[in-house]
Amino acid sequence: KNADLVIMNPPFTREERMPQTYKNSLMKRFRDYSDYLRRDLSFYSYFILLADKFLKKGGKIAFVMPATFLRVSANEGIRRFLLENYVIEHIVTTTERAAFSEQAQFREILLIARKDKGDGKEVTKFSILKKLPSTLKMGKDFARSIKKGEDMDNISTFTVTREELEKHISNWFEFIASDPLITNTWIKIRKKCEKSCNTFNKYLTNVNGQFKLGFQLSLGKDDMTELILMARDRAIKTKDVWILDKITRKKVYFHHKFLKVNLTCPTSCTKPTLRRAAKVNSMDITDKLDCVIVKKWKGYNKFKEYNTKSSNFSRAQTEVIDRLGNLAIVYRMDISASGTCALAFYSEELFTPVKICWICKIDQDHAKILTLWFNSTINIIQSLIRRVETRGAFLQLQKYALMNFLVLDPNLLSDREKTFLIDLFETIKDAPLPSIIDQLKNRSEFRLKMDKTLLEILGFDEKEIAEFVNIIYPAVINQIEQLKTLMAG
Repeated sequence: KNADLVIMNPPFTREERMPQTYKNSLMKRFRDYSDYLRRDLSFYSYFILLADKFLKKGGKIAFVMPATFLRVSANEGIRRFLLENYVIEHIVTTTERAAFSEQAQFREILLIARKDKGDGKEVTKFSILKKLPSTLKMGKDFARSIKKGEDMDNISTFTVTREELEKHISNWFEFIASDPLITNTWIKIRKKCEKSCNTFNKYLTNVNGQFKLGFQLSLGKDDMTELILMARDRAIKTKDVWILDKITRKKVYFHHKFLKVNLTCPTSCTKPTLRRAAKVNSMDITDKLDCVIVKKWKGYNKFKEYNTKSSNFSRAQTEVIDRLGNLAIVYRMDISASGTCALAFYSEELFTPVKICWICKIDQDHAKILTLWFNSTINIIQSLIRRVETRGAFLQLQKYALMNFLVLDPNLLSDREKTFLIDLFETIKDAPLPSIIDQLKNRSEFRLKMDKTLLEILGFDEKEIAEFVNIIYPAVINQIEQLKTLMAG
């Protein structure tokens, strides 16, 4: 324990790839830190504990880590360890490219901390590099600016108190997720949410709502792909072979896309589903759902002749029927894509999406209000800040992240506010939606109505709402486009 400084760039090996015996060995070796350990702890986090063993009091540690270190629940214990035993002086990231390291595929951070418990009044300096230094002189200039916490042309800096880090221990990523303008806007929104919002988890608990991920199409040799009857306008892939023609109370009519084969099956043998969210261009999808066959019927053998996959109807029934709901929230999406038109969908008829969406079963009026909320620019900002980064402008909403999302809680609204929102939903539910990026660029009428109404309910005045549209819309557009470039690899 004599080192003054430890600098490292540990391997980013996924913990899932480590043999269980090796994990057990690590847990045993670092048992002195047991209060901070979890069996699914990221491999690179053990290097922080190893460095701590070598570092003397007052010494410094500097390490490059995946940005996910700041938010993944498995690493929360290590974040707490740093907060309780170190003064975190700097967290540095860049928006020019994903990583500091050559050929790294995921976003990285540089964290610098001093081994000292401090007095609790310290602040952490966050620095976002808009451009990486290309010369030694630039590097020195950048270092001076970062050390002082001063902005310069290519660096944005801000400070976060120790109290704020403690308050948001589950997710420090939100401090670097977006442009500081967007982050500050979200902080303002969050304060306004106190009277009318809850975490999604608390809302679902209070209303005893059902919440699950959509069903898995393929599971080993069992493949339900060919049990999907696709709506004609969304059957865009080669494997979308069965096209839905018409649904009546008793029968479903469909045909094979490549063969001159027309078939029917009893409506009772199917359930409504949503095969993919891309190109679904309205918030209400009651009349736009696909179908999934969940049990055999008298003419099934004729249908089977044209299929190449084996299907387990027992799984189809249990997984599909067990997940029926009325509000779908997209699980993973490319928010910059031309086919991404909405982040949430409502259906008057209960349905089960495939594993592209989360599905909720709640009160119908609540589902309409939350569909507005999840499609609002307020929630786009929240999604950008609390996202799990993948590649490109893909945003992934893991359950642990989504459960901490703030949502407008219908139970906290007045009858007048609820009626106003439901009437708004009925007015715009079938509006044809362009891509989200075009909605923002062109300030679509339906988006303006939705955002202005929600902001007003949260307590924003006319001036603040105008600033949101005129300043934050362009900032969100820029963030999405920058994210696409940053994470494109």
